[in-house]
Amino acid sequence: MGQRNLSSSDVAATAKYQVEREEVAMGFNWAYGLLRSWMVGFEVPLRMVTTRVQRTVDMQEPLQEARVSALSKVESESRVEALVQQQLEASGFDDVPSQSQTWEWGDINLLSQVGLLESTNWRWSFQQMLRFPTSRNPSFSDYVKSERDDGQLDLGLTSFTDYLYRRWTFGWRVGVVVQTADRLKTRTSNSAPADEVKRDLGDWVWSSLDGDYKLSRRWSTNLGYTYLNKGKDQISGASVKGTDQELHQSRLTITYQVTPFYVRGGVQSKWLMAGSYQQPWIGKNSTRAARAGVEFTTFF
Repeated sequence: MGQRNLSSSDVAATAKYQVEREEVAMGFNWAYGLLRSWMVGFEVPLRMVTTRVQRTVDMQEPLQEARVSALSKVESESRVEALVQQQLEASGFDDVPSQSQTWEWGDINLLSQVGLLESTNWRWSFQQMLRFPTSRNPSFSDYVKSERDDGQLDLGLTSFTDYLYRRWTFGWRVGVVVQTADRLKTRTSNSAPADEVKRDLGDWVWSSLDGDYKLSRRWSTNLGYTYLNKGKDQISGASVKGTDQELHQSRLTITYQVTPFYVRGGVQSKWLMAGSYQQPWIGKNSTRAARAGVEFTTFF
């Protein structure tokens, strides 16, 4: 580079990273009726997360021209890539694995639901939620920001209202989730070691309207609308800009009952298969990508 009158401040090469994150989610939910109008339960989420990172190093034109003639293009790029990696590690960046796969527990929810009003067509109940921080804190090697807000103790209260009309079931849900403060390991700079900071994530307020129509003994469809609003996060007492969120989205679900159900211990034992599609249409600091999915659910 010196022979080509290139200084150390010139860009010799650029390193690019492409990150892919794949999640397979499953969960086990349990509920038990203590009284006719009171039941308790829990939810245990589990995910298998696969992260793939592809790194490419491209030499810039000045360096390509200054390349030693005795080295081939592949050898030159390999040598430059090794130098780039050394420079990144010397500056405090972690070595990037090409692929990693982990099993992750989510936050376990303890639930209690009390029925307040029930008639021929109306049902009204309240559900209390206590979410324990059983999931691990985000790892430095994840490289993908998650919007689940796992990792702290949460308190929630939700109101359920259902109205039955012929083959229709109309539902209205409104709830709030208070996310209590915790401590999180993070880095304040690239070269600094990990340090603990006080984190207080914003509280969630949400509401949804949905209508479920039974097409036949085995087929049903559900159309719903959900609104979510989250306050700003606070790190060490200071509000974090861009962490308040708002989202309006619609949902369409078609459910098929795979097996005929029978009642055992007061529970309808059955297998359900559902295809769903969610479409966000107004958002603020939220992922607005459409989602499609298939779910298998069994009651036993």
